[in-house]
Amino acid sequence: MKRLYLTVEGQTEAAFAMSVLTPHLANFSVFLTPPRFTGLHKRRRGRIPQGGMLNTWIQQKVPGYDENVAGPLIAEEIGLPILRVRCPHFGKWLTILE
Repeated sequence: MKRLYLTVEGQTEAAFAMSVLTPHLANFSVFLTPPRFTGLHKRRRGRIPQGGMLNTWIQQKVPGYDENVAGPLIAEEIGLPILRVRCPHFGKWLTILE
């Protein structure tokens, strides 16, 4: 059994880790502890980043859109095999953990 301590930037990454990575890595006896958040973002004068321009645009067009909910659901729908191909660095990291 291996235990993974993961540090994330924000809530969306934490939700992705818990909903997508946790069940996947458990199949390889790698257990994810609840992710820890990095320190406050310096470029945002101590505030935690709230997403980029795309997130703001989507929020204006889709009332009730919540990146923290939608992001992990979209990642689950896409699936880890496609995410690995589209994000080779992520794919290599995941292979090492497996």
